[in-house]
Amino acid sequence: GLVMSFLFGQLQLLAVPLKMTAPPDGYAGLDQTKFLEEVVVHVQLPGLTNVLGFFKAEVDGSILKARLLPGNFVVIATLPFKAMGDVLISVAKRFPAARVFQISNQKEVQVRISRTCSDEIDRVDAGRHDRDLERIMTLPRVERLMEYQFPNTFGSGEPDSSNGATGVKPMKKHYCFQVHCLSLLDVIRTCSLVPALQVE
Repeated sequence: GLVMSFLFGQLQLLAVPLKMTAPPDGYAGLDQTKFLEEVVVHVQLPGLTNVLGFFKAEVDGSILKARLLPGNFVVIATLPFKAMGDVLISVAKRFPAARVFQISNQKEVQVRISRTCSDEIDRVDAGRHDRDLERIMTLPRVERLMEYQFPNTFGSGEPDSSNGATGVKPMKKHYCFQVHCLSLLDVIRTCSLVPALQVE
C-alpha cells in the first residue's frame, strides 16, 4: 500500500503543470460556440423565411444555427455530446422521413444504446431483449461493436437518492454500435419503439 501511495503521489506531482494550464471549470469557462457540431440533414420543409426560428420552435431550442441548402438539405449547428444527441432525437421524432447525411464531415458515428435491466429480466426474458437488439441490427449499415455494464449497476442495483427516492436505480447494460449517418435516425426511431432501450 505504501509503495502504491508513493507511485500515485509521483504521478500527481508530474500532472501539476498540466493541471495549471486547464481552466478549473472545464468547458464552462470557454466559449462553447467553438465546439459546434454541424449536422447535415435531408428533410422536406414548408416554405420558410426564418429557418433557425422554425428549428428552435419545432425541433429543439438548443439549436444554435440552421442554414437551408438547395435540394432540401439543412445544416444544423449544435453543441456536441449530449446536446447534439438530444437534437438528433428531436429531429427523428419531428420528421419521420428525415435522413442525416453527415455529422461534422463524418459519415459514421458510434452510438451507445442502453437497456434497463435486472438480473431477473436477464435470466427470464433474455430472448426478447436479444430480439429487440436484432431489430436494430437488421437496419442497413449498422454494426454491433460491443456490450458492457458498469460495476456499480451490477446485481440488485444501487440506491437511488435522486428526487428523495428511496428505491433502487434500475441497472443498465450498454451496447455500442457503429452506425452510418444515413441509418442514424432509423436507429433512434427503432429504439423509441422499445421501452427498455434508450439512445444515449
